[in-house]
This record gives sequence, C-alpha cells and structure tokens, in this order.
Amino acid sequence: MSLIVASLILASCGSAFQRADLESFVETGLTIVALRSSNFESGSSSLQLLPSGKEVTGNLQIINPKAFDVSYNLTLSDNSIFSSRPLASPVPSDPTHLTFTFTLDPSAEHKTITFTLGKYVASINRNYDDDSISMLCDSPPNAARGLTTAEDESAKAFLAFILPAEKSDDDLSSIKVTWRRLIGGTEKSASYAASELVTAPAADPFADGNSLNRYFCPDTDPGYAYAFTLVLVDAGGQVSASVSATSVPHPYALVYAGNGNEGGEPPAAANYNVEGQFTVADCGTLYKSGYTFVYWNSAADGSGTVYRPGSVLAMGAADLTLYAVWAQNGIFVSFDIGTQAIAFSASSTTVARGATLSVSCANPTLAAGGSGWEWYVDGSLAEGQSGPSFSWSTIGLQPGQYEIGCRVAYQGLSYSGSFRATVTY
Repeated sequence: MSLIVASLILASCGSAFQRADLESFVETGLTIVALRSSNFESGSSSLQLLPSGKEVTGNLQIINPKAFDVSYNLTLSDNSIFSSRPLASPVPSDPTHLTFTFTLDPSAEHKTITFTLGKYVASINRNYDDDSISMLCDSPPNAARGLTTAEDESAKAFLAFILPAEKSDDDLSSIKVTWRRLIGGTEKSASYAASELVTAPAADPFADGNSLNRYFCPDTDPGYAYAFTLVLVDAGGQVSASVSATSVPHPYALVYAGNGNEGGEPPAAANYNVEGQFTVADCGTLYKSGYTFVYWNSAADGSGTVYRPGSVLAMGAADLTLYAVWAQNGIFVSFDIGTQAIAFSASSTTVARGATLSVSCANPTLAAGGSGWEWYVDGSLAEGQSGPSFSWSTIGLQPGQYEIGCRVAYQGLSYSGSFRATVTY
C-alpha cells in the first residue's frame, strides 16, 4: 500500500501533479495533504504566479494520526533568487505542521522555482519519496515613475514616463493609457506595444532624456488640457498599478491692431485657453482723422470675420489678431467712373437694439426712377429690400456700428452710397 501525497499551492502558486503511494499510507497513517502560501488567495490547478519582493509564508499541513515524529528537508532548485530562504532542514515541534518563510528577489522574475520536500520518520527508520512543487515567479510590473505631460509643436498633449527601477525594456510588453479632455471631453483609451514607444529626441523637454519613453496620444486636440491614466503591461499580461497626470492647457494670444490709426493705443493683448470666454473690446484710445472706428476684423483688409465690441466669444485653438476697421465720416462715395453719390435722409442713425431702422433715399429723382435697388449690411446683400426705402430689424444684433450701403441704376449711371448705423443697448 502506499502514501497518498496531495501537495498543492493554494494561492499564487501552482503545484505539479503528485505521486500516490497507498501502501505507505496504510502502513504508517501519514499523508501530506496541502502546501499553502498564507499571503495569497487560493489558486487554481494551473501554474500560478508568485510575485517577487514580498515576504511569503508557506504552511505545510500534515495528516499524521499516529503522531510520528517527522523531520523534513526542504530544498530549492535555485538558492540564488531568494533574499531569505526557507529552513534548510526543519524539524517542527508540531509534527502536523511545517511553516517556512521566504522572499523572492527581483532576479527571480520570469523563472520557475521548484521546492522539493523530503520526509523521514525516525521511529520506523523510514524515508518517504520526495515531493516537488513548482511556482512561477512573475510579479505584476510596478507603476511607471516620473509620468510627465508636455505638448508638441501643434500644442497637442503627450506623456513621458520612466520605467520602474528594477524593470527593463524586456519586462514591458505594452502600455495602456486612458485620457479625457477636461473641457467637454469623453473618455478614450488605447494600447501601445513597447515597440511603438519612442525614446526622447535630442530636443527633450524633460530632465532625463535617457530614461524616458515617450508616446503620443492620437486623439488629443491642440490646446486642450487632458487627464491621463497610465498602466504598464508585461509579457504575461499582468497590469501595474495606475499612475495619473494632468496636462496644462495651451494659452492663445488675443491681440488688437490699430490698422492705420494715427494715434492712441489699441486695447491690451491677453491670453486665453481654448474655449475660454472673452469680451471683444472697443477701440480704446485709437483714432484716425476723418474716420470713425466701426468694428474689428480678423483680416487687415476687412475680408475676414467681423468682431463687434461687446460680443462675448469663445477662444479658438489659435492665436487671434483683430484689426480695426475704419469708416470715413459722412456718406461714402464710390469713385468708379459713371457712379454718382446717393443722398440719404440721414448720414448716421442710432437705433436701440431690437428696434427697426427705416431709411429712404433722399434724392426724389432716384427714388422715383431708379431701378435695381440693392441694400447691404456690412457688405452682405439684404434680402427682400428692392426699393428706395430700407427697413432693417436689429433684433438679436450685438450693440455696435454697422455699415448700411445702397446701390441703384438710373439713366445708365450707377449710384451708390453708405452710412453708419449705431445699435445701442
């Protein structure tokens, strides 16, 4: 008959299949039933992982109904990988239990360690067959160190990090990063193989260019601040603890330009983060003889976007220069050949926001015989205005000055003119 030996790692370690000897069991009543590691939860029948760098206590439990004094000899397949070793030849005071403590060095990573247990019963002068238990030392990777954010040439955010001190590039299989734009963003994530990581170039914005790995998040938008979370993944698929960092938003400059002014100073420049709210300034102390400031424009020649003083807008992801647009005082006369000036009932008009402005051509001959009437607001054709009178609703408009223009044909000549209308609060 033989001894039944069922040695298990119930925790982070897996056990090899054990031999059975029922004859020895019937003769002596001695059976080893379990080998446990008390620091870890129960594992499965497959080979499990035992992290390095943490003290582990093994507990050998014995079924010994005849209370034999049993001595044990615990040997290791590789003594060099332990910072503290199990007892070499333990003789327990309790013959039903054997406890041993050990710590695996980082040098044990990715190695399989075999524990061999020899058993001897002195009272019957009997050696029992050795039992072997195998464990794989493979710790989850430690968290990345030195996680740092910066921005590239287009003001997109990216990250750099330092591998844990005891790790090498061979221990890093991939990284997983999750990021979210702090303003109006949804969470995104992506994984990058270690081969996709780029080491810092010569123009490294970080202090230690030799130890940092860098990668760029593909879906970050220029100028925005982001919250990042990063984990390292090793070849076994184990994931490190996460580390987090937040990038700083890129500031963009809002600059006002006099654009031909003869004196005074434009409003002061200011920096705003993308989507930051700003109020369009008035002309400040700018002046130009014979002209009146009308509004700002994103192009010096007035062909860009109109920005009216008092408007509250959101900053885009680019620097912005606003150029003053000047209107000549009085009626503007077109100097094209064959073009005459139109006289209006008023050369300037002030109207409260929400009210309707009505203006008519003051020249009776043109009013009666002109054709092809066209009215314009800031250079854009006003629909439905095809006669000598102009009706303009200011509902929803921002306060400021608007240029009202008109063009009409009479007896083969073109007549045009314009005036400024001021919309007030």
